[in-house]
Amino acid sequence: MEDVRSFDLADLTEELSDFEVILISDRYIAAYELEQVKTKFQVSTTILYLLSYSIHAGAATEAKMVADRLGITIIPPKRTPDQIAKEVERYTLDSFAPESGGNVIAFMGSLSQAGVTATVLSLADELGKLTSAKVGVISLNAFTPGDSFLSYSGSYLDDLYAQIKETKLLTPGELAGHMQVTPTFSYLAGNADLLKRYRYSSDAAEHIIACARKQFDIVLLDAGANPDNNLCLQALLQADLRILVSTQQPAAVNMWRKMNVLLRMVGNGEPMPFMLVLNRFRSLYGDAKRFEQVMELPLLGTLPDLEEEGQFCEAERRLLTTTENGRYMSQIREIGKQLQSLYKWAAQNEDASKKRGWRLFSR
Repeated sequence: MEDVRSFDLADLTEELSDFEVILISDRYIAAYELEQVKTKFQVSTTILYLLSYSIHAGAATEAKMVADRLGITIIPPKRTPDQIAKEVERYTLDSFAPESGGNVIAFMGSLSQAGVTATVLSLADELGKLTSAKVGVISLNAFTPGDSFLSYSGSYLDDLYAQIKETKLLTPGELAGHMQVTPTFSYLAGNADLLKRYRYSSDAAEHIIACARKQFDIVLLDAGANPDNNLCLQALLQADLRILVSTQQPAAVNMWRKMNVLLRMVGNGEPMPFMLVLNRFRSLYGDAKRFEQVMELPLLGTLPDLEEEGQFCEAERRLLTTTENGRYMSQIREIGKQLQSLYKWAAQNEDASKKRGWRLFSR
């Protein structure tokens, strides 16, 4: 843009009417003042109204109603400065550059014990077997480290706190160096410091996700079950695909409905799209399609209740994919294949055959 300037409400004069884009913060101009402000600009001027980071759901809804009536575009709350700039670019420029790097998939639980971590690690293991892609798992769960299903020897998210908090010194290569490497994926465990649960900024979360996207072809984010936390929220905002891991408990359904209030506010009044995975599924508690309709989410798959087998895996610190439960393994594989088909990740055997063909040719 040729000229970028900032003004207070008192400075709004006729000389500003020629500006093509106006970004207004609700910290300086209330929603009821927007109509008065709009009259000071040409009809062709793009006016963007930025909602505060700490705005509550009711005020956000009211602001959106006013903005929609006046033809003003809302910039949703809880964005980092970089994300705000990208939102402005999206609405004002003809071209918008998508995120480059690997595909990012965020998993959130409808409850804190829905089994997000175990599911993400199982799927990472399966994708590592199905594809030739580099798979990275980042735990952005502020409330638990997520180290119960493998003998973990890597760093924890809180170990990187100083490198991602403000200075953003962490590089993609350094991130990989902090992670535990398994035969099928790399893993960074979550927050293990109770004092840091609410200290992670949106910028810090955004930075570590960006590093992971550059380092890996597939990035699975364990976002926990608290969308009011910066780590979880940034995982959802930056993901290419979001998956809700839920049980069939009535409390899980009720909590998902409550979460939607916050997610709609962050999504500018629109529902944030998710796929649904029903974990610890038992047909005794109802048909999967019924939960798909009740939760209003497309069903990606169901994972059976492993009962004692799952507890043994946790106690012995091994992945659920080490069980001999055929139904669990077939369902994890089916979910993995659906994701592989969606993102066109090369299969292991395809990659191997290409290498074999090159070796024959090079002789």
